[in-house]
Amino acid sequence: MWRTGGYTGLRMGLVSDEHERELAAERIQELLEPVLEEGSAWLVARDADGVVATPVDEEDSPRSRLQRLHPRLYGELLAANQRVSDSFGCGGLTLAALSALAPALALHLRLLHEFFPSPEAQRVLEGLRAWWAYALLTLIGITVWVKLSDWVEARAYESERRAVHEHIASSGLDRSEVIAWAEGDGGLETLNKFLKRDVRPV
Repeated sequence: MWRTGGYTGLRMGLVSDEHERELAAERIQELLEPVLEEGSAWLVARDADGVVATPVDEEDSPRSRLQRLHPRLYGELLAANQRVSDSFGCGGLTLAALSALAPALALHLRLLHEFFPSPEAQRVLEGLRAWWAYALLTLIGITVWVKLSDWVEARAYESERRAVHEHIASSGLDRSEVIAWAEGDGGLETLNKFLKRDVRPV
């Protein structure tokens, strides 16, 4: 009985929200009808800065609409994306690249031979001095670097998460809308990647 009542209450809430949206849409249509020309299209949005209206062109991308309708949010997202992207840093990138190449280089220059002096170990190390071993070691190193970079960026995203969601909410949007509008935008690529993965409640 409790579940049925809860479901009914939820359904009534959804119907009420839908009815309110329909009424709002009708009111907006009535207000805009006198000034809209036939065939024209506009995007209307409201955030903390007020109401913004911008014409829609066929060539418009979701990114350009986000930038024009919510410039303050777009700027905050760009700044957050840059901080997350830069979290690994040039030093980390250089170190990771050297780490990826170091095992293959050490094997090629016989730097490992002195640590394994036994004849059996020497034969194994000599057998590994081949292109396939170098490629495998480098691939392993690159994989480790990618995982490390993603881990560092994830920690940086966690430090930005609350502020990013607050900016999104204050603009009258939700996470899914920002994800859709930011898709394909190189300036928001890293941040959007983590927004897609983030399924936790705000």
